[in-house]
Amino acid sequence: MSPGFRAEAGSLFRAWVPDLNAYMLIVIDGDNQTSAPQAFNALPLDVAVWRNGNPVVNLPVTFSVQQGGGLLYANPSAQGASQLVAISDADGTAQVYYRQPATGGVTSIISASAAGKTISFHSYSSGVSSGAGSFAEWAAAHGLNPNDPTVAGQSSSNDGLTNYQKYKLGLNPWQPASQVDSGNTLIQLNIHAPRATAP
Repeated sequence: MSPGFRAEAGSLFRAWVPDLNAYMLIVIDGDNQTSAPQAFNALPLDVAVWRNGNPVVNLPVTFSVQQGGGLLYANPSAQGASQLVAISDADGTAQVYYRQPATGGVTSIISASAAGKTISFHSYSSGVSSGAGSFAEWAAAHGLNPNDPTVAGQSSSNDGLTNYQKYKLGLNPWQPASQVDSGNTLIQLNIHAPRATAP
C-alpha cells in the first residue's frame, strides 16, 4: 500500500483513495522562474501545507538551496541564507524569496520540507549578467526597484494586473489596463472616472 493512501472496499472492487490524515505539501507558485544573475526572482517560492482537507497553521517549512548557490530571503531587507525556515500562515502557506547566484546560465534546485514531505522548485539564472529581457531589467527600465522581490506582485497602476503580468504581456506597468479581448490580448485604455450628468 502506498504511503498516504488507504484501501476501501466497494461492492466488487477495491479502490485506493487518498488518506486525508496524511500531510500534503503543494507548490502554489514560484517554480521554473528565470531572472538575471544576483537578481530576485519575480515571484516568491510559495507552498501550502494541508491535512484533513484543511490548511495547517504554524507549521515550520524548511527551504534549502540544494543546487545553484543562490540565497533565500524571508523579505527584501533580511539577511540571505542557503537554508531558511518559514512558518505556515492562516491559509497554510509559507513562502521565501530566492536571489539568483552571481553566475549566468545556472540551474538552481530549492527544496521545501515539512511534516516528512519534500518538494522541489527549479530556478534559472539568465546567461548574461545584464539580465537582458529579464523581469529585473524590465522593472528597472520602468522605474521600479528590481531588487525588491515584492514588486512583481504589486500593481503599479492599481488596475488588478500585477507588474509581473504586465511584464509577461509586454506592457507598461504604470498604464491602466481595462479588458482582455477574445484573443486574450490585453487592451490598454486610459480609464477616467465617469462624468456627472444632469438628471
